[in-house]
Amino acid sequence: PPTATPEPTATAQPVMQFSANPTTVEAGQCTTLAWNVQNVQAVWVYPQGANYADYPVTGQGVQVHCIDTTTTYEMRVQLSDGSTQTQQVTVTVNPGNPLAGTGWSLNSFEPGRVPLPNTTITLAFDDSGAVSGNSGCNSYSGNYTVNGTSLSIGPLISTQMACEPDVMDQEQLYLSALQGAASFDLPGGQLVIFDAGGQEILRYNGG
Repeated sequence: PPTATPEPTATAQPVMQFSANPTTVEAGQCTTLAWNVQNVQAVWVYPQGANYADYPVTGQGVQVHCIDTTTTYEMRVQLSDGSTQTQQVTVTVNPGNPLAGTGWSLNSFEPGRVPLPNTTITLAFDDSGAVSGNSGCNSYSGNYTVNGTSLSIGPLISTQMACEPDVMDQEQLYLSALQGAASFDLPGGQLVIFDAGGQEILRYNGG
């Protein structure tokens, strides 16, 4: 009888899975890399741009990385035929909040208009999203949010003391301007707040 021809041996297909969780963190927070690779010769997992040969790993594993800047991780796989493939995953770090824990004293309204003599206007940001200060007569407080250089303040509440009419007028102007904040900059130890049109509305000195 004819001899049966052996079936060709099927080559096991490589399995390559690579992920990060979460893919967006705050500065200093951690992400977990996970991979599952089968039917290959070798695997490396490393920050993109590093020397991959310094980062060999086994076929399955996890790593925890706590990072301060956006980082792309790469998995390099050497297949059974000697060729290589790579996969990347990027972990985005949200910009921190440079205003948290800072205090300021008003230098000017708009460009060139200074506070009235014998009045001090202050602004302080805490690290939990609250803002407070003195508006020249009364104390005020409220909430703020920062996203990159975008800034939103308010609504604000204030105490109800009465002062001289010009001081009260200045106070209302200040509180209205502050609640119109849309963005900020921190040039040379100062805080400059801009409205939605990009015009400077308030400038503070570090305090």
